[in-house]
Amino acid sequence: MDDRLLEPLTAYKECYEREFLQNAARKFEELLHASSVDEAQNRASASAYRSETEKSADAEKANKRYSDFVVFCGCVTACCGIAAVILLIFIFLVDEYRGLWIGSCVVSVALCVAGIVFIVKFLVPREKASGQKTKEHAARAEELMQECLSQIAPLEALYDDVILPDLIRATVPQIELSVSVGAARSQYIREHFGAVYRDPERMYAGTLSGELLGNPFVLGRKLCHFMGTRTYSESIVITWQTSYIDSEGHIRTEYHSEVLTGYVTKPCPYYFGETSLEFYSETAPDLSFSRKPSHAERLNEGAVERKVKKGSKKIRRMQEKSAGFTELGNAEFDVLFGALDRDHEVQFRLLFTPLAQKNLLALMRGKEGFGDDFSMIKRGAVTTVVSEHSSAWDPDCGRYLAGLSAYSVELARKNFITQALGYFRNLYFDLAPILSIPLYQQTRPSAPPAPCTRAVSEEEAECAAYRLGGPLRPPAAETDCIFKTCLVETVGKTDVVRVNARGYHTEERVEIVTKFGGDGNLHSIAVPWTEYFPVEQVSTVVVRELGLSLLGFGKAIREGLGSALEKIGAAEMSYGDGILCCLFGDGETFDRTVTEYFEKTGGK
Repeated sequence: MDDRLLEPLTAYKECYEREFLQNAARKFEELLHASSVDEAQNRASASAYRSETEKSADAEKANKRYSDFVVFCGCVTACCGIAAVILLIFIFLVDEYRGLWIGSCVVSVALCVAGIVFIVKFLVPREKASGQKTKEHAARAEELMQECLSQIAPLEALYDDVILPDLIRATVPQIELSVSVGAARSQYIREHFGAVYRDPERMYAGTLSGELLGNPFVLGRKLCHFMGTRTYSESIVITWQTSYIDSEGHIRTEYHSEVLTGYVTKPCPYYFGETSLEFYSETAPDLSFSRKPSHAERLNEGAVERKVKKGSKKIRRMQEKSAGFTELGNAEFDVLFGALDRDHEVQFRLLFTPLAQKNLLALMRGKEGFGDDFSMIKRGAVTTVVSEHSSAWDPDCGRYLAGLSAYSVELARKNFITQALGYFRNLYFDLAPILSIPLYQQTRPSAPPAPCTRAVSEEEAECAAYRLGGPLRPPAAETDCIFKTCLVETVGKTDVVRVNARGYHTEERVEIVTKFGGDGNLHSIAVPWTEYFPVEQVSTVVVRELGLSLLGFGKAIREGLGSALEKIGAAEMSYGDGILCCLFGDGETFDRTVTEYFEKTGGK
């Protein structure tokens, strides 16, 4: 075992970040060489593009200056014209100072004519010429951009879903990664560690799994659903008048207005994404606890001292009231970590040794990672970590690099390394609370995995259905859908899976709400609201683990697998995490077709 992992924050700062950057840079250069992209040629094209972009921006600024000057001169000319008309009126209506009016009128007319000539003959042509230059430079810049993109395309086409796991393995060999949750690993987790996945309101949308010195973990992106309520509102304005007699005996009328708002609360579905890490270990199997982020990294020394002092008093009171609870000797850790609902003091101390406490305090108070932004829940053999920094992070390796795009090799290099490091940091600091506990790294599972009874895990079946998406959704669904799967049968290396897709259809409604107004009357307010009707569709799909990368699968499709699947009517498909999913119900035909293709090509 690499002893550096015993202090994960120090290891990241002093070793792993630098090594990962080196590995990522080396990998990019390998991809660049394999793509045969001419960096010098691309650099010249990118430079020409930036030059044309600058010229376009300068021409646009010049065009705006001309446009503004045209407007200014037009306003001055219009003012002169208006002045000439006014002076002309004075000439005919006012006899006094007529000579002055005439002279001023002549000057105004002359200025107006001069302004018109100046605008028409000088400014407008230059404005048009400047606008034409802007268009020409913009068109040329777009041409160069397309040229740059076509030059970079062979490089970006090599971005594959196995790149990031390979880089992480090369940096931290103790973290063994897989882009999918294999059926054998999933079954082992269920049977050996007693983990249960039966939540009908959550589905896997992306996964990454692996092992930490033999102990499995699953990092999953889930789409979650719950039914809540939403309050709708609508307002109207009412007016009325009242009469009164003032102090002088006169009848006066006073006008009033009031805004009346009606509210209606109705059921409404909500969907949200959640990324969580589940780590499975036999360590301290009888211990359960939970803790929430303290964000100690945001506190200075004085604030931490005050927090610890206040928390220590609470912990002492808990110890006095509960015979089963005992405070630790480290008050700072006890307060900041805050696992006060622990239910097995002996195993808690066994797990959180002085080194573990030191590591976790460094992680919670340090600013090199993400600080204390993580929740940690242990229930028997399952430890779950949910962090704020991963709340919007998708661990699906295929989707993570797929969005990268650049017009120059220099920018592509920067984007690739930055994105790869971002992925590594998210994963590493989700694992960091686990890595901070040495006993987790020193305990290996006692039982080997049992023979697997299905071809594809339930987690990956849900991810496959999510990727396939559209054909599985109820036609009337207007919201997100939760896809839940059920194994029908296993044929060879193929699972036939029933997918139940649930969403909602909406219809607009209006409810009348009455409100008492200041005029003494009841008023009706029509409040529009949306009613949600559950809709579902049951489909049958076939899923099979091919184990190919995204690039490998694309090659297989082009070289005959696609046409073979099309012949049997399995053209609606998705692929990711090495799993092929097709909207098709005949498992035997599908399995035979895929098997025959790989036998011919010498593949899987």
